[in-house]
Amino acid sequence: MTATATTTPATSPGTARAMTPARATRHALTMAWRTLVRIRRNPEQLLDVTLQPIVFVTLFVFLFGGAIKGQDRHGYLQYVLPGITVLTVVFASMGTGIGLNTDLTKGIFDRFHSLPIARSAPLTGTIIGDFSGTSSRSRSCSRMDRCSASGPRRTPCSPWAPWA
Repeated sequence: MTATATTTPATSPGTARAMTPARATRHALTMAWRTLVRIRRNPEQLLDVTLQPIVFVTLFVFLFGGAIKGQDRHGYLQYVLPGITVLTVVFASMGTGIGLNTDLTKGIFDRFHSLPIARSAPLTGTIIGDFSGTSSRSRSCSRMDRCSASGPRRTPCSPWAPWA
């Protein structure tokens, strides 16, 4: 008896679709949505970026603002708010780095590599998501600036209205 081995032709798994800029953008926006959902489910991340500008304005304007000679509080506030905005953005970027490090150490990036997504999507999506979250939260600092630009009169939107 002779056994004949029958071989079946190997089926190719199909060709991968080419990565277009539109697909890469869609993948990055999906990863940005993942980042925003993660921020929504972890409210402690909101406290540092939301409260920090308020604490810094209170600290620098009301405690150190009287030490600056030649300017009133409102003039000093116009001087110090851009610096506080930059500090807020820099401290928020630390959160982006920590989130990326957490994803790397927990192996989520390895899972992303096995998916048919753009290789840049996890990094780009995280940056876009954190940037949009930070920009929406840092509007509190610009609201303070806009409300104080009206002068020394007390406006209802001014958080320091009792001290003006």
